[in-house]
Amino acid sequence: MLLSEIAQGLGLEFTGPDTEITGINTLESAGKTELSFLVNPKYAPLLATTQAAAVICTEDYAADVESALLSSAVYMDLARVGHLFCRPQGTFSGVSEQAVIALSAVLGADVTVYPFAFIGEEVVIGDGCRIFPGCYVGERSSLGNDCTL
Repeated sequence: MLLSEIAQGLGLEFTGPDTEITGINTLESAGKTELSFLVNPKYAPLLATTQAAAVICTEDYAADVESALLSSAVYMDLARVGHLFCRPQGTFSGVSEQAVIALSAVLGADVTVYPFAFIGEEVVIGDGCRIFPGCYVGERSSLGNDCTL
């Protein structure tokens, strides 16, 4: 997707030319169509040699790269960008008979529990949650709405 589309989707400003972004990578490993990020100033010297098409960074470093997504919370915005590139996982819906769910557990509306998940005693699972295989939700814990494990 274009850098401008990413910026618009996240409500961020960008500097430099609009360019196609195909993925995310580190400053050292990013290719010419990948987006990278700078959080720790000790990695700022890598801005001079990165091949990244654009970098998520604060305004302080925007002049050091050809294109930048301007962020005041780089880690958070990096995670948000990741969601733009992630394909939704799983097509199963409902609660599998192969899941172990305690009788005292409370499941909200539209919850999906995959086979081989474990939900313990007195657990509360919010609406729209998805619990994938191998997940353990321990006794007397709770998940808010729309969580994915």
